Amino acid sequence: MAGDDGVERDPSKVDFVKNGDIKLFPDDPTSEKKLMRFRNKGHSEFYDPCSEAAKMSMKCLERNNYDRKKCKDYFQAYRDCTAEWRKKV
Repeated sequence: MAGDDGVERDPSKVDFVKNGDIKLFPDDPTSEKKLMRFRNKGHSEFYDPCSEAAKMSMKCLERNNYDRKKCKDYFQAYRDCTAEWRKKV
């Protein structure tokens, strides 16, 4: 039942993952904003639509004394993000 503010209070009625799509990375590489930025970049300019996932991977490595085994989930999230991006471009 939605409250006076229009917010649904019953968790069973909330779709936390739209259409059952689960993504485990913070970036939205297929957003129009990211696509426009990619299209408008210079030829020699590098653009990473998954920069947040990349930063999270690096921070994990720094926190864990560069033990790659402890950060494998972060690396997978980055790979998933870039795969999503390649499907769109």
